[in-house]
Amino acid sequence: MDKTHFKWIMLVAVLFPLMVSYVGYVLFYSSEERQAPSASTTLEQGAAGEPVLVGKSEAAPPLQKTESLIYKDLLLYVALLAGTTALLWHYLKTNLAWAAVILLPLGFSLLYLNRFALTLTAFYLANAAFAVGLALLVKYVFFHPALIRWRMIVFSLLGAALLTLFLRTLYVLTKTVFLPGQWTQIYVPGLILFIFVSFGMSLADMLIVRTLFRERQKRSQDDDEDDGPDA
Repeated sequence: MDKTHFKWIMLVAVLFPLMVSYVGYVLFYSSEERQAPSASTTLEQGAAGEPVLVGKSEAAPPLQKTESLIYKDLLLYVALLAGTTALLWHYLKTNLAWAAVILLPLGFSLLYLNRFALTLTAFYLANAAFAVGLALLVKYVFFHPALIRWRMIVFSLLGAALLTLFLRTLYVLTKTVFLPGQWTQIYVPGLILFIFVSFGMSLADMLIVRTLFRERQKRSQDDDEDDGPDA
């Protein structure tokens, strides 16, 4: 893998997905959070066998809990993971991307372990599997030359499916009842999440490509001017 030199403009590969995702969080979740009853996001099983939240107030319904988990806890994490992978693997062309794939899930697992009745190992392995899948989507789907025109759509659809499988795995690991209708309840908010992330990544890629292209053009013109008198 041929490495490329770092340019400060490349940092937008991480910053733009985070910024756009935060806007998505404000638009789609923060208003609901102010209206929703206060409750933690610990997955437990209610008296009737349905998954509920445990908190000081009345438990929120499964859909509200799922949206809370996605928008509040995962949105910025997904944006950071996707952006970091894009920066290291696509723009800098370094295998240090695998370090991010290993360390970011570990950090996320340590921060949110207390919300789940899971061991660190089980939670980390689920996170790591999701991170590997997301990194591969970034490298082989989002930046695939044949999918440039459709990458936001394809990346969002596949990313939402990957996130749904990740959350389904958490239901299995916590032995929480998963109702058939919850596939849609998880997938749709996940799709919205990935639309914001992919939009931020697309904006960043457009800016980086244009900036680097202009720099190459400028260097080429300078070289032509330097070679001109000798010709």
